[in-house]
Amino acid sequence: MRQLAARYLEKSDNCIAILDGDQRREQLDLMKKVRTHVETRYRNSETEINEWIDTRLAFLPSNKWPERWLVETARNATDKAALTYTWGVDSTARLDNALENALLAGKHREFFTLHEEMQQPVGQIVCDLARFVNKSQPEDMEDIASKIEVML
Repeated sequence: MRQLAARYLEKSDNCIAILDGDQRREQLDLMKKVRTHVETRYRNSETEINEWIDTRLAFLPSNKWPERWLVETARNATDKAALTYTWGVDSTARLDNALENALLAGKHREFFTLHEEMQQPVGQIVCDLARFVNKSQPEDMEDIASKIEVML
């Protein structure tokens, strides 16, 4: 939030902050943090800075942390052929089992568990899951994409 406040003070309007989906419920507190960092040096008014923040604050889909959201979304996808092929898994059942184990591993351990199960680097797991989820459910990213387009 400090970075967003700094951009506001610099009058650098071409910025956006994308936070984890589980942070969404704290949106009002996050906006307050930005205002606190600005220390009442508003361009016009508190209403104006609130609008400025609101147009630049976006959240990843879901109300869960990103790792869980990606793994759950992949697990719930009806067609997992692309991910099965990408990871060289011999069956969808094996992929489903690996995704389920990742969810059981606990918060922020999902990618590491998939790394162990799939014998792929963690970075590759993250990229592959993000690409798969974006292709299988592009509507989930529409809010973020539209905010980015507005900033361009």
